[in-house]
Amino acid sequence: MPDSFPKTISFSFESASSAPGPFWKRQGEGDARFRRTPSLLLVEETGTWWDVDASARIRHDFRKTFQLEKRSPHELVVGKHTPEGEVVELLTLVRGEHGRWTSPAPHLCIEDEYRCELFLDGDALLRITWWSRGPEKNYHLQTRYDDSGLSRTWLES
Repeated sequence: MPDSFPKTISFSFESASSAPGPFWKRQGEGDARFRRTPSLLLVEETGTWWDVDASARIRHDFRKTFQLEKRSPHELVVGKHTPEGEVVELLTLVRGEHGRWTSPAPHLCIEDEYRCELFLDGDALLRITWWSRGPEKNYHLQTRYDDSGLSRTWLES
C-alpha cells in the first residue's frame, strides 16, 4: 500500500477535571493533519471544544501542534509546538506490550506533574491520554484518532 502523507483524519476528545481545582467536563472534535519523516510524526489539530455541563453550548475554536520524535525503536519523545514555532520537549514514551507507549517518568511543570499514554487500539484507532496532577489541578484528556493505520506503520518501524 503506498504511503500517502500528509494525511488528514478526524479526531474527538473528552476531558474532565476534579478536585482540588474546579470541576469541568469538556468534549471536542476536529481534524488532525499528520506529516511524517522516518524519525518524526507531526500532528496539527484544528477543531472546537465545548463544556458538557454548561446550559449554553458555546463552542471554542482551537489549534494545536505536537510531535512524536522516534529516538529509537522503543523510545519516543513528545514535544509541543509553541506559538513562536519552538518545540518544547515534554516527556519520553517507551514501548510496552500490546501497542502501548507510556511515560515511565512524569513531566514536571512548576508544581504540576504530567503523564501520557499512546495506545494503538486494533487496526483503526489511535488513543492518546494525558493526566495532570498538581496542587490546583487533577484532570485527564483522552483523544481518539479514527485512522491509526497511518501512524501504526511509523510506530512499528
